[in-house]
Amino acid sequence: GLFPVGGCLAVQRRLWTPGRGVRLAPMPQFAQGDLVFVPCAGEEPFLAGRIAETLLRGAEELEVEVESSGNGPSEIHRVRHSDVRPRFDRQDGKTSEDNTSLVHMNDATLLENLRYRHASNEIYTYTASVLLAMNPYKDIHGLYGQEQCARYRGKHIGALHPHPYAIADTAYRALSRDKRNQGMLISGESGAGKTETAKIILAYLQANVGGSGA
Repeated sequence: GLFPVGGCLAVQRRLWTPGRGVRLAPMPQFAQGDLVFVPCAGEEPFLAGRIAETLLRGAEELEVEVESSGNGPSEIHRVRHSDVRPRFDRQDGKTSEDNTSLVHMNDATLLENLRYRHASNEIYTYTASVLLAMNPYKDIHGLYGQEQCARYRGKHIGALHPHPYAIADTAYRALSRDKRNQGMLISGESGAGKTETAKIILAYLQANVGGSGA
């Protein structure tokens, strides 16, 4: 899937129990001082904060001290328990190439990881075998081309940095090995980069397997 800059990736955690249908996963329990994200009605979908008060056990609301984006003082917000997401502060400035390796996997932490990666021109991120892409709206030197094509040839997903070349190579090797048709779904909002990504995948296939009689 492709998500444009500023787009919101919504994830709802669900558990499947055979014979009992789908049920919502239990809400996380918080203690005073826990790092969290809370929804925001402004440009940012979530704001960082920490639990100021858990109120009564079983209460539907929590008091969250929301960090100021500038030099102003923090503010106390009363937020529904179900709207609060756990947050982890790595403090090392690093990001995760695969969202499944995040300490807390929820919509807020996924968006934070994607935002930091986009800011450092790392526009591709895995969620397991799914590749998420964010349109950089500029050229990134050295990201594509024959040299990069050669690096990804025969490599498993995750062996190198996230890239459409890895997805294309994996699909072709599965086609050759299993003799079964392969498909790639490229989806996203208008302007997210679907057409360009399709061109990148086709260019890889042409460069690497076009002359193999496939």
